[in-house]
Order: sequence, then C-alpha cells, then structure tokens
Amino acid sequence: MILSILTGGIDLPKLSTEVASLRLAVEETNAALADHIVKANARMTTIEGVVSDNVETLRMKLDRLDSEIGNCTFGDAREREDGFTPRGLSGVVSDLSIGFYRQAGEIEALKKQVEALTAAKLSEVKARKVPKKSG
Repeated sequence: MILSILTGGIDLPKLSTEVASLRLAVEETNAALADHIVKANARMTTIEGVVSDNVETLRMKLDRLDSEIGNCTFGDAREREDGFTPRGLSGVVSDLSIGFYRQAGEIEALKKQVEALTAAKLSEVKARKVPKKSG
C-alpha cells in the first residue's frame, strides 16, 4: 500500500512486464529490419552486377558499332580475299552526289535539246501555215 501511494497508483510489476515486452518487441523489430536490410543489400548488389554487365555489353556494342561506322566512313584500306577493296561510306556518298549532279546536268542538256528541236519544228509549222504572198 505504501508502494502504491509512493508511485501514485502505478502497478510497478505490471509496468516492468510491459517494458520488458516492449523491449523484446523492439529487438524483434530491429532483427527483422536488419534481415530486410541484408536482403535488400543483396538484391541491390545483384542488380548492380546485372546493370554493370549490361552497361559493359552496351559499351562493347557501341565500340564495335563505332569501329564499323569508322570503317565505313573512312574506308578500310585492307583488301578482302576476293580482291575487292571497300571504299567506305564517304566514298559511296561522294559517288552518289557526283552521279546526282551528272544526272542533273544530263537532264538540263536534254531539256535544251528538246527546246531546240521544238523551236525548229515550231518554226517549220509556222512557215507552212503562213500564206504565201502573191506578187
């Protein structure tokens, strides 16, 4: 009774049991949280490994693509087994542009020939239609 008066009516043995129960719950929660952290770290390590492998694979693909584009752009001076020496992409583009301008020039020349022939035929037709002057 004196203990009850001194503690203000608080049941100390019951409170002590509740504190012990809460400490146990906190320890269990911390242990579960630590397990989750370990599992999450393992997953992150696995993901980082996969990502780094993927990044390395992409780098190798890009390096290979860069070298292939470089070979196409600047040409490969090595001769193949069949004796064909690839000239590269820049050579092909250059040939295409030269061919385009040649065709444009040929088309222009053909237009001039058609105009000349048309003018000659037109003057012949006009000459036939003009009545002869009697004199």
